[in-house]
Amino acid sequence: MITGGASGIGLALARHCFSSGMNVHIADINKTTLSSAISSFPTNNDPSQGSIHSHELDVASLKSWSNLKQTFSSQNLSVDFLALNAAIGGSRTLSFNLHNDNSQTIPYWREIMETNLFGVINGLDTFLPDFTSSTNNPDKDGGKKDKAIVITGSKQGITNPPGNPAYNAAKAAIKSLTEQLHFSLSMTAPHVAVRLLVPGWTYTGIGNKGVQGDSGEKPSGAWMSEQVVEYLVKKMGEQEEGCYVVCPDNDVDEITDKKRVIWAAKEVVEDRQPLSRWREDVKDEVKREMEGIEV
Repeated sequence: MITGGASGIGLALARHCFSSGMNVHIADINKTTLSSAISSFPTNNDPSQGSIHSHELDVASLKSWSNLKQTFSSQNLSVDFLALNAAIGGSRTLSFNLHNDNSQTIPYWREIMETNLFGVINGLDTFLPDFTSSTNNPDKDGGKKDKAIVITGSKQGITNPPGNPAYNAAKAAIKSLTEQLHFSLSMTAPHVAVRLLVPGWTYTGIGNKGVQGDSGEKPSGAWMSEQVVEYLVKKMGEQEEGCYVVCPDNDVDEITDKKRVIWAAKEVVEDRQPLSRWREDVKDEVKREMEGIEV
């Protein structure tokens, strides 16, 4: 089951799962994009491939999730791989202004939180029993993990750049939630892998109400969605007990990402001004110090 599966990283992940022989259910709020995505899959009955199914789903709506669960239950289906990937609104810059009307700000914050955060919470509330039920066998295949939950986060939820506090806050909460889930399931359901997928700059569209789609020429610094999925699969194969899959891109390598995360943590430890990387008055000092960070 892949939410936000009609385009971008979600669709690339669906294609990978399908070609690996999995029975794939993609869910998306945009009916038109969903239909287009489904039509892009082959229709021949190749036994080496799985099946593809679509579901119109508003991840912010518990009723929508309940209907989806009823559909699965009526067909006696359970989920072995859950990718909670749907999100909106990474480009807007609304923030609180204490001196002006916040009539647009509050609805935007609610929409971001209900989709990007509660969309994940709703998904876990709906399908987590499929991963933790007593029928699962922790010792299957010699104790190896046979189920997985992947939750899509963002570097904005870790390093918190200025510009979109609502989106950053939601993704920071996603990081915390995924860490708690990983910790809990490592003890109660050790056969389940949990990953926080943190894409780098990725060539994909993302907009409000799931209106998504690539447009224009791909920037040279961006990865394609397929590269993100390849990196996810590679990391999941390398680190069975890991959690974080922080993707580089063509502009930012893994070492630079790690230095930025360390710098964000140092702001708390050393009681610096927050978001110091983006402050003009200390820009040169920050650059020098970051270059000296050993990873």
